[in-house]
Amino acid sequence: ALKYAINRHGMVEKILRGYGGVGNDMPINAAYPLFDDSIPQRVYDPDKAAFHYKKSGHDGPIVLRTSDVAFPGAVDASQLFQESAKAAGIPLEIKREPGDGYWSEVWNKQPFCASYWGGRPTQDQMYSTAYLSTADWNDTRFFHPGFDAMLLAARAELDVAKRKGIYEDMGLLVRDYLLGEQSPAEFASNLAARRSDYAGFCLAFGGPGDVRLVCEPGSGTNHLARGLHERGKGFGSCGLRVHTERV
Repeated sequence: ALKYAINRHGMVEKILRGYGGVGNDMPINAAYPLFDDSIPQRVYDPDKAAFHYKKSGHDGPIVLRTSDVAFPGAVDASQLFQESAKAAGIPLEIKREPGDGYWSEVWNKQPFCASYWGGRPTQDQMYSTAYLSTADWNDTRFFHPGFDAMLLAARAELDVAKRKGIYEDMGLLVRDYLLGEQSPAEFASNLAARRSDYAGFCLAFGGPGDVRLVCEPGSGTNHLARGLHERGKGFGSCGLRVHTERV
């Protein structure tokens, strides 16, 4: 019911100001090379949300905990969710939590709360970090032995087409059978800006253990990139990889 009760396009337009894309109740989008775009997009449907909510037999408000530190715009996003759910007859109660202790006392402990995830380089890393049954950060409490088996099978599969097919099945499992907290409803874009008369720039992207530099020629950024790349070769012992790319 909650998956049909959220207006994803409204979230992207009002919270991300249009700089992002709608989610599909799975942590994978077109940024991943083995993403399957044939999986149907779930859309806002108050009638379906109302049907499933009535079928659940639930009575009383559903408490959604949120905070300014959950992600930029989290409180506003929660209120938008409350309004779209109201149209389906689903009573969401927004509980605004203090920033101090949110990640230690609310996230991964309370049953329904706002949070965010940064992207990972591969589907395997994303699913292993947050959806594997034994993962410490499995904050949705998604436990499915078949999913775990598919994750291991995809990791060992050398045929790209077959591995993509396994990831499609895994995505459908998360999308359709995940209960509890919402899966991603929106994906924010990484934005960068520079003056038109600026001769060069260097941007850094990445997650834990992996840094990617995107550099434009000029103003010494090539020397910076080369220097960081060379220094990065010595970071292997602490698990950090540095990649450079010219644009």
